[in-house]
Amino acid sequence: MKRSALFCYGLLISFVFSVGAFADEKSKSNYDIYGSTAFQAGQFVKGVNAGGPIDHKWTESFLFELGVDASVHKRLHVYASGQMITTFSHRLNLANIDVYKATQFPMYSFIPTQAHGVIGILGDFSNPVLQLGIGFIPFKYNPDVHNLGEFLFRSGTYPAYLLNDFDTPFARLLGFRLSSRLPIGQKTMLKQDLFLSSQARMYPFMDWSISYVAGFSLSSLFELGAGISFSNLFSIDKKITEPYVGGQNLLPDSSGNYAFAGTKMMARISIDPKALFEATFFGNEDLKLYSELAILGVKDYPVYYDDIGQRIPVVFGFNFPAFKILDVLSIELEFWNSRYPNSWNNVYATIPRPVIDSLSTLFPHDKIKWSIYAKKEILKGFSIIGQAASDHIQPISHAITMQDRTDVLQKTSDWWWIGKFQFDF
Repeated sequence: MKRSALFCYGLLISFVFSVGAFADEKSKSNYDIYGSTAFQAGQFVKGVNAGGPIDHKWTESFLFELGVDASVHKRLHVYASGQMITTFSHRLNLANIDVYKATQFPMYSFIPTQAHGVIGILGDFSNPVLQLGIGFIPFKYNPDVHNLGEFLFRSGTYPAYLLNDFDTPFARLLGFRLSSRLPIGQKTMLKQDLFLSSQARMYPFMDWSISYVAGFSLSSLFELGAGISFSNLFSIDKKITEPYVGGQNLLPDSSGNYAFAGTKMMARISIDPKALFEATFFGNEDLKLYSELAILGVKDYPVYYDDIGQRIPVVFGFNFPAFKILDVLSIELEFWNSRYPNSWNNVYATIPRPVIDSLSTLFPHDKIKWSIYAKKEILKGFSIIGQAASDHIQPISHAITMQDRTDVLQKTSDWWWIGKFQFDF
């Protein structure tokens, strides 16, 4: 195991127990220590990457998470958690495997999953009129999606790309969050979140964005949502965010005055018809219909970004009746009429342009993605989760030069499956 990962995780465990001791001895306030352990494995049945076609490629990992939720004051909560992940490199059977020794061993990684404080400004903490969060914050604005969707914060603008992670259908944002929950009448609720966030997942790093997300619940039948994100609005270095600066073209060719910065927009709707009739036999998630669409860059640019319609992904979802046998059984379909493959390879290369290479020419992509997701809590604290999908997954390779940054599931008929056994405490 890497010393850095052990050191970071040791710090997290020390922090967890020190916060717990402080809360117990100093302020007599409440705190919860929680965690989970999981084993997941599956197979890429059919696909393609830079090494050629994928045929029944096995994938496997196990995870351990530990966290604390501490109420150190009636108006202050602190949340911190981290996850230790053991992964096996995706590419293990190439002819040049000996060149990349890192792919022959498992990798132990430490990932902070949240580290933030929340200050209650107005209202009760559990039902706030106004709250301020500061730090590394997990955020999910669409409660219905299980794989596809959540476009606003799991995407790029120029170039447009989408990201998926199994059983993690949300984003983690670094910065400041101002939240409000306003009841309007007895059954209506307006939820609002304003973010000032630093770019922490994708290049160009440390640029600042402003985002606003609102959700409106009309009884238990309808829920509407909308959002806007001014991505990379404040640049730490204009030559990084906007490679064309001061009249000098820093791009490899003169095909356009492009920039990573851009404006994204999102709208969503959810309908739960169980509100219209007696629903004794149905589970809480059964029969829900939902949809989300986004505009990944509202401004057109010549050559590569001349059609806004090609930057609008949309997802439709439906939860099949599982009659409480399963907690949820969901199917999601995504349509994205982009003429370019879903890829962030040029982002890695620091170029704000889409990928057009020999691989995308040889293996043209389809416009439709799909996902089937199921979950069942067998016992309290023990769940089984399964997914089959043709989505935007890009499996991990431990050799950086061999990492897939383009979808390995290019065709609708390309797909993978994965199962997960999770224990929570």
